[in-house]
Amino acid sequence: MQRRSPEHGTAPAGGVPPKASHLPPPPHAQAVLGVSNPGGERLPGGPAGRPPPRVLAALGPKMLELAAERAQGAHSYFVPPEHTAQARGILGRGRWLIPEQAAVLETDPVRARELAGTRACT
Repeated sequence: MQRRSPEHGTAPAGGVPPKASHLPPPPHAQAVLGVSNPGGERLPGGPAGRPPPRVLAALGPKMLELAAERAQGAHSYFVPPEHTAQARGILGRGRWLIPEQAAVLETDPVRARELAGTRACT
């Protein structure tokens, strides 16, 4: 199964599109990180004197590098375990990695693939 990205071409499902490894993080992501929470304001109910942790939605290597440099970690969505291992390598051990990984609870392999394919196309 493959996913199509108009900017980056075709990638294996859950993989990083082939051109994504050399693209910089989107300018708006860098800009938001430069102005969000400049005074270290805390969230309601959060600890006093400490800014809330920041976690970036990141899939590609450049966004993961940005998450390692400017945030507490990264959240990846709809990725296989292999991507999680790659992301951990990029982020390093001192950063959070919060992947979403789907599972299909079905004993019939044919039906399980059908259900998984339906989810992958939405």
